[in-house]
Amino acid sequence: MLRFVLPMRKILVENPLELSEKIRQINSDAKIETTNFGVCTVSEILNFNAFEAEKVLQTDFKKLRLAPTQINKHQHFSSQAFTIEKSINSERFTWWMEYFLSFNSQSIFRAKGIIWFADTPRKVVFQAVRSSFILEETDYWRHNETKQTELVFIGREIDRNAIQEALNQLVEE
Repeated sequence: MLRFVLPMRKILVENPLELSEKIRQINSDAKIETTNFGVCTVSEILNFNAFEAEKVLQTDFKKLRLAPTQINKHQHFSSQAFTIEKSINSERFTWWMEYFLSFNSQSIFRAKGIIWFADTPRKVVFQAVRSSFILEETDYWRHNETKQTELVFIGREIDRNAIQEALNQLVEE
């Protein structure tokens, strides 16, 4: 979730409601905090639980699969969604993701997904911001649930083919 702090002094922001509407057009889920002379609590700014596994589990990856490339006309952001229907090797994934994010931190801003690792009976939630990422085991796969890995990368100039090629190399034999 993005968080914006809007100064309400007229001299800094002429029309804060108009600015809020523009932000909502770019990201309808953004949290907008308003301040007067910058007065706000630190917890309002920093405590927004960006790495909540439950939020990733609620993501509708089917929507992302229907439109694998989405471009935001405001900032030329794009998102690339991937589905892998075979289990992933956890060690290779972790190594590759560390490498990939460190070398692409200027183009990959955010990534998230649910991963089917071969060595665990649980879903693993993946979340990344720039070059930092976490993996968190969550619910067990249900017996009637299709096991698969679903990932989405958000950024600029994302090389879809290179990511797909790399993900194919991470499939467990």
